[in-house]
Amino acid sequence: MTPSDSVLRVFLLEASSPALAALGAALPGMIRTPLGIEIPLGELGPEEILALCLRLGITARATRIMERPRPG
Repeated sequence: MTPSDSVLRVFLLEASSPALAALGAALPGMIRTPLGIEIPLGELGPEEILALCLRLGITARATRIMERPRPG
């Protein structure tokens, strides 16, 4: 698994709509999921992404680094 094939999944968020909008603007690859968000790991590492979440007032109950699902 290379960093470009990995995503950070953030589960059970506590965040305001403006904070999520700001996070989406800062991380254009972010995808909202039924349980939280998924962010591709590439230019930023998971620690940097989580630090950005905290700066924006976003907290989560769990995180996980996973391999990106392959199409098809």
